[in-house]
Amino acid sequence: MLRCCNCALVFAVDRAVPLDTYEYAYSECGEYGDAVRMAEALKSAPRSYRWDLEWVLDHVPTFGCSRMLDLGCGVGEAMLRAAARGWKGHGQDVSLNACQAIEDVLGLPAYCGTLKDLVEEGRQFELITAFHLLEHLPDPLTFTRLARRLVVDGGYIGIAVPNYDSYTVRHTTNAQWLPPFHINYLTNRSLSHLLSACSFRVESSRVRLISWSGIEGPKYKRYALLPHLIAHRLIGRLQGNIVALVARAC
Repeated sequence: MLRCCNCALVFAVDRAVPLDTYEYAYSECGEYGDAVRMAEALKSAPRSYRWDLEWVLDHVPTFGCSRMLDLGCGVGEAMLRAAARGWKGHGQDVSLNACQAIEDVLGLPAYCGTLKDLVEEGRQFELITAFHLLEHLPDPLTFTRLARRLVVDGGYIGIAVPNYDSYTVRHTTNAQWLPPFHINYLTNRSLSHLLSACSFRVESSRVRLISWSGIEGPKYKRYALLPHLIAHRLIGRLQGNIVALVARAC
């Protein structure tokens, strides 16, 4: 691992990621299984609380044409949540299987291709989101500069990534959070520096211990976990596992 002395970004030396890595992940034999089945489950079943998605959407009211583009959209969870708030959701992903599942099952537009192609088409959006995406990218700076060109002036970008200031993230043994899957390790500082370098002005940021993913039902069920969360907060040296940030195009 190397660390940038200017922005404190930590990154893997070997940044080569096979192009079919994520296509395989969404194939029937991959980790995420059948994309169609996942999209159908997302559409029909109550979705668990995702604080990072909800926090970003809470901080960006709809405006203008209310066009939203979720980068690395997977099977469309962020798009569905945004649509429920009045956004016109669009998706982009490198997985053809995932994009086809979004269009066929959710009835939402999804583009399988690169940001450069979208820029060349002259597409623009009032909101762009990237949830747990930047940690996978060989060149996050170029990616974020292209993303800026897709945002209207005065528009927003919302991002969430694992927080490398967290003890548990920094010392993880989870293979899915290590190279070649995660090759960038960001903090609130390094993420803010990246966005500022790409003509975004940070509006707000939040660090939380964990997402509530998988915890459904009323809030009292979450409160029952408070002792567990407090213990992990102490173990995590007062730093949460996830950092979310909203910035405005300037």
